[in-house]
Amino acid sequence: MWAPPHRRDETKYCKFHRDHRHGTEDFQQLKEEIERLIKRGQLSKFVKADKEKGKEAEYRQQPPPRAGVINVIVGGIAAGDFDVKRVLVDNGSAADVMSWEVFLGLKISHSKIKPVTTPVHGFRGATVIPEGTIELPVTLGSYPASVVIMTSFLLVKAPMAYNAIYGRPLLNAARAVVSTYHQVMKFPTSQGVGCVRSDQQASRRCYVDSISIKNTVMMLDLERPNDESNRWNLLKM
Repeated sequence: MWAPPHRRDETKYCKFHRDHRHGTEDFQQLKEEIERLIKRGQLSKFVKADKEKGKEAEYRQQPPPRAGVINVIVGGIAAGDFDVKRVLVDNGSAADVMSWEVFLGLKISHSKIKPVTTPVHGFRGATVIPEGTIELPVTLGSYPASVVIMTSFLLVKAPMAYNAIYGRPLLNAARAVVSTYHQVMKFPTSQGVGCVRSDQQASRRCYVDSISIKNTVMMLDLERPNDESNRWNLLKM
């Protein structure tokens, strides 16, 4: 039944009845009929197509998968196509450092290594001659609040409780702020503030390992080999 012209609400229109008595979204019988058809599976092709579109959009938003994991970002870094865990964040270190074993695990060609002859010094007095430097993209944070920093790591063959050390060069490039009290590192990204948190259990294990290994490289200083005032902080990633 159609409403007479003087009783029609021109702000509403039902596409099913082609009338102005109510809006399409207010037609309860139509809602019930659609729900019944869905339960009987007669609208499954439309529902499935909608789900597939959602999955496709979700897939496009995900970061690319990693090629593998080096047991080293107890909250941490991604170097190249690998996740690297057990990383020390040290704003007292004048260099970004990576152990030789981790470099081998990344399966990067040795031809990428640039020679370096400058010795570096740990605060325990040990002097280390690096094998060279390697430049790698490092991802800080979790998608989408993440940032990629091209970082030049010193490669060292020396006992290390950590797989890598983030020193001042990387932290400055990322404009990172480190809180040892909260055991967290924050930095700006295009999607807001990125955050990397410490794993306390892993931190304790790293500390135990560091005091049990002789001549462990905990911090490297290119500038003041005899100055022990800026020792490694307690934020162990």
